Amino acid sequence: MNVKETLEMLNQVIAENSELIKNEESTKQFLILPFLRGLGFDTYSPKEVTPEFTADFHKKNEKVDYAISLDDEPRIFVEAKSMHTKIVKNAPQLSRYFSTFPSVKLGILTNGIEYHFFTDLTNANIMDNKPFFIFSITDYTDEDFEHLIKFSKNVYDEEIIKALAESLIYLQSFKSVIKEILEAPSDDFIKFVIKERFKFKVTQQFIQLLAHWYKKVFKKRFLK
Repeated sequence: MNVKETLEMLNQVIAENSELIKNEESTKQFLILPFLRGLGFDTYSPKEVTPEFTADFHKKNEKVDYAISLDDEPRIFVEAKSMHTKIVKNAPQLSRYFSTFPSVKLGILTNGIEYHFFTDLTNANIMDNKPFFIFSITDYTDEDFEHLIKFSKNVYDEEIIKALAESLIYLQSFKSVIKEILEAPSDDFIKFVIKERFKFKVTQQFIQLLAHWYKKVFKKRFLK
């Protein structure tokens, strides 16, 4: 079963059995493990997908729900939550696991529907506070799907994942800045636009007129 078929199957499971998947264990069994299999990982091999992996030798009760190993080393840690648990943006528990093993470069926090992907762009071996990619199996775009494919076992490459993380993080930051500018353009921004396109002298009164027009027309039409 390929990734696309797996996602279709999981959507059907959720639609038909949501009320029966009541806790973390059933979420793992019916949603998370099939998802990992769809990505090509052998969930029947404890050498490749190890459940309840001890992540901190100083605290024996600190266990990762799943450690995924490649070339006999753990590379990915997965922390599971119940399907009915809302995923928050930070993951302190997963972060502690992450820092214990330098070989691990990808952390996944999931409730079986949303998959939040973390790495260590800011500081090596310290998991970033925010995910660089969020994939929802019930609501994804073609672009989301193309990103997801990069996490498949047969093409998994940490350098490619790092490049993806950088591009997505920088794109998110750029969009945030542009959104902030467009929602409340400063006088300097309006002056810059006018300077680029008009030759006449700009007065403060004209700037205020444009700002008023923007709020009344442009913002209402383009920033709904």
